[in-house]
Formats: sequence, structure tokens, C-alpha cells
Amino acid sequence: MKYLVFCLSLVLSLGAFAEDKVINCIKATTPPVIDGKLDDAIWSKCEKVTGLLLNFDEEMRKGPLAGKAKELQGKPGSQQTEVWACYDDNQLYLAFKGVENNPAALKALAQGPDDQIWNDDCFEFFIDTDNSKKTYYHLIINSQGAVYDDYVKGVKETKKETKVDSNIRWNAEGDVKASVGDKFWIVEAALPLTSFKFQPKAGTTCGVNFTREQYTDKENPNCYTTWAELSGTFHQPAKFGTMMFK
Repeated sequence: MKYLVFCLSLVLSLGAFAEDKVINCIKATTPPVIDGKLDDAIWSKCEKVTGLLLNFDEEMRKGPLAGKAKELQGKPGSQQTEVWACYDDNQLYLAFKGVENNPAALKALAQGPDDQIWNDDCFEFFIDTDNSKKTYYHLIINSQGAVYDDYVKGVKETKKETKVDSNIRWNAEGDVKASVGDKFWIVEAALPLTSFKFQPKAGTTCGVNFTREQYTDKENPNCYTTWAELSGTFHQPAKFGTMMFK
């Protein structure tokens, strides 16, 4: 009996440390206009997720934040990001809004499709539509609305590096708009469900993550944040959160 109580206590205590991140994705009767403004009524009806956490890979732990990386890992970012999602029969709609204390310094060097947008201030979206925890679609969007998109067929991690096997010929074929405001910047996106070979309905779930790279914070240069609790690369599909379609 004591053994049973001990095991139950252990399970409950471990569960307290593993937060299951879930975003509810409602069905839109009137879809948003994709203009980078977030003034559509549907966004006020959507669940908002925030509280992205600081995350450092091995390379970053050797860089400007080397002395603070261990202490900061997993703490909420000081300039937070908010994310909303909804869908209809044809599209998945996403909105990102990032607090930005220095919008004039936003880095946006990449201009063309599939350029190295991860080197800019950017939002990233990962979606594992079949819950494989291995393969997923991936988009990166900067403050000028430039898009990098690929389909990741697998990830192999070693002590030295993370190797991502991806098909960069895959295109989301979405409508994306970005805007920069006073102390924030926004991205809105409409992504065709056919691009993901995906037709969700109420009760459907899939793996997702929302991340951000920020290069404008002088105290925390190269600041990476993630919604799902990760340590190291963003490419960890087994640790993605869940999108629940309503």
C-alpha cells in the first residue's frame, strides 16, 4: 500500500513539472482580412496564448549571453509575444503580435521567399498535422512579411549539431501581411489547408509550436523564445504543444 501511494505521488509530482500547452482554434464564420492590423472581430473571439519562454541552443550559450544562459533558460521573455488562431473550411488563420521596445531597430534583411529569414527578427510556426512527432511544416515570417517555408522530413540531433532534413520546395501558398507599430509588430497569415493536406474538424488535434527570434534587445541579444517548453533547437516536434480545433 505504501508503495502504491509513493508511485501515485511520484506521478502527480512529475505531472506538475510537465505543462501540456494547448491552444484552442475556433471555427470562423467570418474570416479575418489579412492586412496586418488585427482589427477583425474574430480575433477578439479567439483564445490568445502568450508567455513564450527564453530558449538557448548550444551555439548561443557560447555567445553574448554565455554568462546568463543557464539562469535565463525557461524564463518568460521580457518582451512578450501573443498568438491567436482560427480556421474555416479552406484556411488556417494565424496572428502574431510581438512587444518591441525598439521597432526602428527591427532586423529585416531577407526580402525574397525562402531567404535566410531566421537571421532576422521573426516569428516561426511549426505544425505537425498528423501527430507523428517527427515530420512537420514550418514557416518563418519577418517584419516585412517575407516568408521562408519548408516541410521537415526528420531531425537528427548530435552533440555537435542538429541536422534538419527538409524540403524547401514545399510552399504554404499563403497570404501574409506584416506591420510595425509603436512598441509592437504584427503578422497575419491565411494558410490554405490543402497545402498541409489537412482538413480539421471539431475535435481534431495536431502538434504546434510558436517561436520568435529577437535581435533588438541590447540586454539580451539574440533572444529566442518558444511557446512549447524546449531546451536547445526549436526543431523538437516531440515536445510541441497541441492545437485543438473547436
